[in-house]
Amino acid sequence: MQLARIIFFVFALALGVMAAPSVSTAGIGERDLTTVENTLTTAGSTVSSAITQINGLIYSGEATASSISPILSSVISALNSAETSLSAVGNGVEKRQSLGDVVNVLVNLVTGVVNLVLTIVGGLLGLAGGLGTLATLPTELDTSLAGVLNAAESNMPGALSSATSSLGFLAGALGELGLNSTVGALGL
Repeated sequence: MQLARIIFFVFALALGVMAAPSVSTAGIGERDLTTVENTLTTAGSTVSSAITQINGLIYSGEATASSISPILSSVISALNSAETSLSAVGNGVEKRQSLGDVVNVLVNLVTGVVNLVLTIVGGLLGLAGGLGTLATLPTELDTSLAGVLNAAESNMPGALSSATSSLGFLAGALGELGLNSTVGALGL
């Protein structure tokens, strides 16, 4: 059952990313747009790396709350840094561009965090002690991700509505995973 949900999720994600609409970036310069995209890509890479590390710990039987907590803390730190960087991006250059790449990176970042939470929950629930001290970390991930999304939207109005059109199928899963601030930021 879980495998079927994951396969559906990946398939729907692929369709959603391909259908990401173009959004105007009036007031954001090409350099600023590149900064935004690079910032979001870096945060997404940190999330992907964390999933790989946690899966390695789970498959080796070494996954514990104390071994996973520093990995999640690094993701939270990366998301908080991304929010700070995005908040510092200035508006000003008159060029109009497509936000398609940035929207795709936003979609990938959100789905990456969802996959991270699913990895944690799925991998640790069966272990002795379960989530233990990690129980609060999904809330911290949620708050940090919502901050990134809100900062991205303030710099690029319309980016989240475009991302939401690709992420609408996740609304229920986001809520079930306790990512309510992310649901709110996406307007789902």
